[in-house]
Order: sequence, then structure tokens, then C-alpha cells
Amino acid sequence: MPRFLRFGFALILLMALSVLPALADAPASAKKMKAKNPPPPPPMALRHPIVAKWTTLQGMRYYHEGFELDGKMGPTLGSVIYSLNDPQATALLRKSENDESVGLFGSIGGSGLFLTGLFTSNYNQQTNQINISPASAILMSVGLVTEFIGDLVLIESRTSKFAAVERYNQVVRGEDDPSVENWKSGQPADLSVAFNF
Repeated sequence: MPRFLRFGFALILLMALSVLPALADAPASAKKMKAKNPPPPPPMALRHPIVAKWTTLQGMRYYHEGFELDGKMGPTLGSVIYSLNDPQATALLRKSENDESVGLFGSIGGSGLFLTGLFTSNYNQQTNQINISPASAILMSVGLVTEFIGDLVLIESRTSKFAAVERYNQVVRGEDDPSVENWKSGQPADLSVAFNF
């Protein structure tokens, strides 16, 4: 087997091994969360909104009652939002979690396809050029497209997570107006209440 193929397979194996602990930890953390008996949620008047802070290096961070959510200490974002029992916030957060899984799979799989196509190319030592076969070119292009789509789905997952936090904050602050929900579903509503006339 040529040296560059062994190097390519070793690199792909290393990338897969670096991702597996994160993927394997997700079901274990979900089991831990289900195993604990959380205390009953506080009444609506005692709930605090979730604070969203964005930094350049760390991205979006969520805080609740002084603790970073999904951090090492304190509750997770899911436990706070699911305790509200709001169907819209729950659906948005579940969509975010599903999109994140699909996006990671697409991004990692696309990188793997691209690297496989790159490392199955031939290197001509006499002319110092890489000869890319049509199969390698197809693998590389499919890998790039798959990675791009995976990254777009990851961005959408972050948007859904932020929308779930905003929905949670609306309900906690009492800004959730049922007359607007009735109006969206086609039931007659008092528009003076919906538009604050």
C-alpha cells in the first residue's frame, strides 16, 4: 500500500477517534439526566429568564440564575426549558438537538469523503504534480458539498436553540399572549388585545 494512502487512512482514523468520545458521551449524559429525579419546577412567578451572551471566541452562551447552562456546574439548557412544559419551546429545542446531530454527521462525513478523495489521488514524483482521477474528484466534490450542507444545518440548529430560549423567556416574562396564538390557528380573537390598541 502506498505511503500516502496509509497516511490518509491514519488521518481519517485519528479524526474519527477524536469525535467518538463526544458522540459516545451524549447518550450517557441523557441517561444521567433521566436517572436523576429533578425537583418539581418552581411556579411561573419564581422563574427567571435565560440570559444569552455572545462572545467572539466562545460563541453563544446561555446563563440561568448565575450558572452557565450546558456547563460543568448547574443545570442543562434542556432541563430548564423542558421543565416549563411549553410545547413550542420544547419542539424548538428538540429540532435544535436533531439538527445538531445531522449537521455534525454531515460535516464530519463530508470531511472524511474529501480527505479520502484527496489521499486516493496519485502523486507523480517525476513531475511533482498530483494526478486526480475522476473518482477522486467526485469524492472530493461530494465531500465538500456534504460538509457545506452539514455546516448550514449546524447553523440552523443554533438558530433553533436561540428561538427556544426566546420562547422560554416570553413565557416566563408573561409576554405569551394566547389571543395571538388563537389568531394564528384561525380562531377568532380580539385584535385589540393582540395588537395592544
